[in-house]
Amino acid sequence: RLLDLLLALGLILAWPILGFWQHSALGMLKNAFQVLLGRRTWVGYPNDPGQKLPPLRPAVLHPVDRSPDTTTDQNTQDRLAYFYARDYRVQHDLDIIWHAWRKLGA
Repeated sequence: RLLDLLLALGLILAWPILGFWQHSALGMLKNAFQVLLGRRTWVGYPNDPGQKLPPLRPAVLHPVDRSPDTTTDQNTQDRLAYFYARDYRVQHDLDIIWHAWRKLGA
């Protein structure tokens, strides 16, 4: 949660500059405020009742976004979500955000 808050504040402050490189600059600003209010998180996985993973807030990015090839099947996405939850590290979130920062407005 601390990473979410710090990143959201940093993105709001840097929005006038970073907005030029976003796919949706207003979307990034909206997502940052939703993260600040606790309605969303930057990185997570879908809450699927079939998965036996802890529930998370709706996420802006998914572990799949780390890869340049986002055309993965559902089985691969489920496995990535499982490994993300099992081996969670803040560094993993930072890595996903670093590689998919242009999608923060999606």
